[in-house]
Amino acid sequence: MRAKWHCRRICVCVLDIAGAALVFASWLAALYYWDPTRMLFKRAVATDPYLYEAVEPRFRDQDPAAFIGVRDGAALREVRSKVVEVIWGRDGLPDSGLPDEVIRDLDKRRDSGDKCPSGPFEPLLKTLRCEVRNYATWDNLAGIDELRIFVRSESVESAFPASVAYFRPLRANGTLVIYQHGFAGTYHAQHRYLEHLVAAGFTVAATSLANYGDNNCPEREQTPWCAVSAGVFDVPLPMRVHFTPLVKTINFALGEGSVRHVAMIGFSAGAWITAVMAAVDTRIARSYPVAGVIPFYLRRDKEWSPAQSYPPLINAAGMLDLYVLGASGAGRRQVQYFNRFDRCCYNGTRPLLYEKAVETAVREWGGGAFDVVIDETHARHKISRWTFERILGDLGASLGSQ
Repeated sequence: MRAKWHCRRICVCVLDIAGAALVFASWLAALYYWDPTRMLFKRAVATDPYLYEAVEPRFRDQDPAAFIGVRDGAALREVRSKVVEVIWGRDGLPDSGLPDEVIRDLDKRRDSGDKCPSGPFEPLLKTLRCEVRNYATWDNLAGIDELRIFVRSESVESAFPASVAYFRPLRANGTLVIYQHGFAGTYHAQHRYLEHLVAAGFTVAATSLANYGDNNCPEREQTPWCAVSAGVFDVPLPMRVHFTPLVKTINFALGEGSVRHVAMIGFSAGAWITAVMAAVDTRIARSYPVAGVIPFYLRRDKEWSPAQSYPPLINAAGMLDLYVLGASGAGRRQVQYFNRFDRCCYNGTRPLLYEKAVETAVREWGGGAFDVVIDETHARHKISRWTFERILGDLGASLGSQ
């Protein structure tokens, strides 16, 4: 009996210790992933002083104004025309084209939810039909449509099938917000922010990059369009893959009658698409590139995506010129957000180096506004709540109430 009693005591002690260790480990994990402590940890372990804290002398010594070719209104229009021609050729901006197919009220269709992806690649392949039921109960949501746009060329047998989710609010404030996601995921990862936008009365159009979600191409060997996002430009006017669906979405929204203003948010690689879209389509009054676009001369390591390496586009306009174009015009503004302690890329305070030069060019030649904002609230590659609240506030103050 005495031996059994001691055995029980030992077992209880072991379980108590294991339980305490598990609780302690859980607390450590929570502290590590909690944004304030994670940010402090990343700063403490950083071995490169130029990663978060300081700016390299080679960047500080550069004059940002030297990288801006737009010096007057005529140059602004000329550079914009060059960029438009690089993307669409002599036909110009397709500002009258509409989606090839509009599937209305997808959230009310019984066939939604079929053939949903699963497995380790599920976050990269999430489709609107599989996620739409999770959105059906959103506050102020009237319905969810799917816009289908096919990018074609006479010399290419197959077309690129682009998909845009179109969220219609019950009580609309007259502003369309386009959301463009970046690599390694789909726009469904931002569903909470999209829900907040709809609740606030914004019409929302959301899309993913080529090869992700509904924009995935199952027969890639037969669809050269899908290689564009990987930096393979074997189709005519390849940049249309990124920008034609967005322009036609704007055309559709303005033609519906309830939309009067257009804004755009882009994250990571989607930030670059946002910067280019704002540069070529002046109907975009507010643009917010987040954690994903920086001039070539300031780049470090992996701070680029293959799609950005298209030589004709690089030759047509430098990144700072694109910023000037994207913010120029009466009532237009671009606000760029960067995560100072981003574990991925575009970190530090380097973008502040060009803020004044771009802002001056915009004010003098375009009549708009330009700002750079550094987010110091976390250490992740994401759109933080801090950044989103500022974007939402700016949208509501400037466009949503008009």
